[in-house]
Amino acid sequence: MKLPIPNEKLVREAVDEFDRENEAVEQALAELFHQYPRNEDLRHVVLKVTALNSLYSTQIPVYGQRIPDVLDVARQMHRNSQEIDSALVDGSACSPGIVGTIASLKVPGRQNRCYYAFATKYCSWHKPKLYPIWDSRVDRYLW
Repeated sequence: MKLPIPNEKLVREAVDEFDRENEAVEQALAELFHQYPRNEDLRHVVLKVTALNSLYSTQIPVYGQRIPDVLDVARQMHRNSQEIDSALVDGSACSPGIVGTIASLKVPGRQNRCYYAFATKYCSWHKPKLYPIWDSRVDRYLW
């Protein structure tokens, strides 16, 4: 079996298929991220992190004792809200380093974690044209 070479048309078809299959989820997340575009209010960040983690299956534990959980992610994003908001809300150009800032978690007493797929999704929901999503589904489509 010969696999097709990835190209823009195939990627767009995969995106359109995903959007059709997940219309309600996509609309709910779009509304949430539109309602709360900034990260300076911890309550709003918790809502966005929890919803994205749950609806996009990013595998961040809701409660964790050994590894960082969704509240740890939200707190780190809140602590770095000025830098994150500058890159995601006010910035007109992509700041790839912000994905790393969101993804890399070091919580005292817990194992360090890199939630890269989550970070790309979070950034993409703020600025989809600047921050592409990278996860196992995208990897599978490209292969």
